[in-house]
Amino acid sequence: MYEKYKDKIEVIGINLQENPAIVESYISSADIVFPIALDPSGQTSRAYDIRYTNTHILIDKDGNIVKTIPGDIRESDIISLIQ
Repeated sequence: MYEKYKDKIEVIGINLQENPAIVESYISSADIVFPIALDPSGQTSRAYDIRYTNTHILIDKDGNIVKTIPGDIRESDIISLIQ
C-alpha cells in the first residue's frame, strides 16, 4: 500500500528494541522501501502505548492520532485517513 499511496501519506516503521544488524538484514530481505527508525530503549513504544509489534498509529497531517490499529492494516484505513 505504501507504493500505491506514497504521494498522499508518509510511512515510518519503528523497530522495537532489536539489534540494528538484524533490522538491516530484515529490511533488505523484505524489500522494505519506507524509512525504519530504531527504538532501542523502547521510548517510542511507551509513548504510544504499543503492546504488539504489529501496531499501526494513524496520525493526521496536523499531528493528531486518529486511530490505533493492532494487527494488520487495511486499505480502507489508509483511504479514510487521506479523506
